[in-house]
Amino acid sequence: MIEHPIARIAPLQFPLVNRFYKEAGHKGRARGDDIVFAMREQGKIVAAVRLCPVKDDDHGWLLLRGLWVLPGRQRCGLGTQLMHYCISQTANRKLWCYPFTHLEAFYAQFGFIRIDASSMPDFILGPYEAYTRAGKQIIAMTRQPSPPSQ
Repeated sequence: MIEHPIARIAPLQFPLVNRFYKEAGHKGRARGDDIVFAMREQGKIVAAVRLCPVKDDDHGWLLLRGLWVLPGRQRCGLGTQLMHYCISQTANRKLWCYPFTHLEAFYAQFGFIRIDASSMPDFILGPYEAYTRAGKQIIAMTRQPSPPSQ
């Protein structure tokens, strides 16, 4: 597997990420206080992920959104590399995500576990229900923070 440079994207460069998402066929957009990591090949973004601070939360939890790899570059390990980097940068924070059902095993390899609606906090349940009502084939998953090093 070839390693690709991954970096945190400054908010001033969010328009570049948003252009990548649009060109790649993803509807998401980087905004305001998102934490965005992107992978580049020859200066061009080929994969990106957004971590959005969870609203109505005092714990510093993040919602992982928009993990996207450029079509034609999918299934080459880029998403895996980006996720490893993302997890290394957020190991001390609880993460949530709404992956498509067929991606459950992908997220599980990074420590995410599936949760059911009865154990979701309202700020996760509300959007989850809206997505599923709209016909999205998704699940909700969470990843606990890594324990502090001794």
